[in-house]
Amino acid sequence: SLSPILFCKTCGLHYTASSTLQKTKRYRYYYCRGKNKFACQSKGVGEQILRDNLIDLVTKKAEQLVDMIEKSKSEFTEVNPDRIKSLQVEIEDAKNKYEVFKIDAFLGLARTLEQQLSELQSNRTKELKRLESRSQLLLALSDRRYWDSLAVTTLHRYLRTTIKKAWIDCGIVGDIEFDL
Repeated sequence: SLSPILFCKTCGLHYTASSTLQKTKRYRYYYCRGKNKFACQSKGVGEQILRDNLIDLVTKKAEQLVDMIEKSKSEFTEVNPDRIKSLQVEIEDAKNKYEVFKIDAFLGLARTLEQQLSELQSNRTKELKRLESRSQLLLALSDRRYWDSLAVTTLHRYLRTTIKKAWIDCGIVGDIEFDL
């Protein structure tokens, strides 16, 4: 039904579909809803006439649109070859900037990784020195002559510091002062 898209020129209401039977053939037509309500003077129109007119109208509009698109397309390429070249240059420039950006990002990542590696090597060196120092201390502690040479106060201070470090390393206490 064409009713939802048909409006009366006279009163603006929708047209309504109806049909009649003449002999053995049914004829559909459309009339204005305002004819009965407001005594609109517009006349009914046969469905076949409406369909034919609608097809002609849509065909003409489609042809006009195709012509407009073709005209715009040809005008753009004919009138604006410089603009097309300019856009191609912009595209190439954008591609080059993207490549530079990728290289910069890669170099930045490489620098960051080098810094992290340097920090890890520094930490490793410090830890090796600490372990070497403890190893030498353990060797010295295992020698009885070393113990005999220490004064009681030095021995007491050493034991207190060693226990404190062990407790801090194990997480038993924080870095606080305490007296043993």
